[in-house]
Amino acid sequence: MMMTLRISALGLLLLGQVLSLQAQGVAFRDVSWPELKRQARAEKKAIFVDVYTSWCGPCKKMDRDVFSKADVGSYMNGKFVSAHVDAERQKDFGLFAEYTPSAYPTFYWLDAEGNLLDVESGFLPAEEFLKRSEKALRNTIGARYRVLRQRWTAGERSPRFVREFVLDVMPKTHVDSVRIYMNRFLEGLRPDEQKSKEVGEMVILFPRSVTDDAVWRAFVGNHDEYTRLFGYEYWKKLYMNLVRVPMADRRDERRQAEILACIDRFNFPDKQLFADLRAMEKDIFGHRYGSALKQSLAIGRANEGRLPYIYMEMFYTYIIGDFFTAAYKPSKTELADMAALGEKAFRLYPCQCSLMYLAAAQARCGDYKAAYESLASLPFYQEPVLSSAVYKMLNLKRVRLGK
Repeated sequence: MMMTLRISALGLLLLGQVLSLQAQGVAFRDVSWPELKRQARAEKKAIFVDVYTSWCGPCKKMDRDVFSKADVGSYMNGKFVSAHVDAERQKDFGLFAEYTPSAYPTFYWLDAEGNLLDVESGFLPAEEFLKRSEKALRNTIGARYRVLRQRWTAGERSPRFVREFVLDVMPKTHVDSVRIYMNRFLEGLRPDEQKSKEVGEMVILFPRSVTDDAVWRAFVGNHDEYTRLFGYEYWKKLYMNLVRVPMADRRDERRQAEILACIDRFNFPDKQLFADLRAMEKDIFGHRYGSALKQSLAIGRANEGRLPYIYMEMFYTYIIGDFFTAAYKPSKTELADMAALGEKAFRLYPCQCSLMYLAAAQARCGDYKAAYESLASLPFYQEPVLSSAVYKMLNLKRVRLGK
């Protein structure tokens, strides 16, 4: 009887500890990668690893708003053994020998042997996080990667297969290898094969890096064919690659020089146009708006017949280049030129984005009634839309209009 009572008391104590952990949220274990797998096997659970950094805002939000919740802890502690890994302070954590996070936070769901089930990056609200965790238990992206890798090794190279392997699966399992494999694929194609729509759809997904490799040469070298196939969708990525990427590195003179040297070595249509656009952007970021606006309007007039969306792309740079901040007081000439730029952007390529630019120009000129009327028309126009991330840079204010 006494033994039974002691065992019951011990059971209640252990149960209380488990319930306490669940009430406190996800119970992260401070153990090595081999030990985490050993514990998962012993407890017949899957593995969850949260990779974070000390400076990551969304990581802190996950800790505060998701991992601390009792219902999240109840589910995760019942199904997973979990680890909380600092990507910078725990670089030798065993998981990183196989998988490299490309953003923070990154969540890895794995089976007890360490085989990947699923991966996701960025903040997830509690309900969505639980859905993804439940789905991960039924997922097998790691096994899918291994099968596709075998097919690649066997020589399969159809565009449909490459898209699935290199662009759909590999970014989740081996993100650092994506461009390497895309280069290998393109190097095995004839020039006419690179011009196909299936291949072009993959190539134009790589606009944020200027590197003298097969991906970049295909991206820039098939200018005419990709313009015909994809229109504005391709051209805005050309603008990103040949103008915004170099200008983003303007404070790193060595890196910018490397990028410009790479661009200069290669001949492609509109090479001078993109050089002129970089000169214009240099003036914008140098807050020489009067000169930049004259260049913008001249470039637009010379190219608007074949590139009706060029005004819209140029306008965006004035937003991120601080023209619309309250601290800057534009001259009357600058306001008139900005009004012309906004009007051209919308008239030649009407959409929600260019209409927002028109309204911003009207408001900057003090014509709030016209700006209000423009914004009221937004629902009647199609995408693209202006990213919400830059709304605050427009410095739009609430103004009470007279009757």
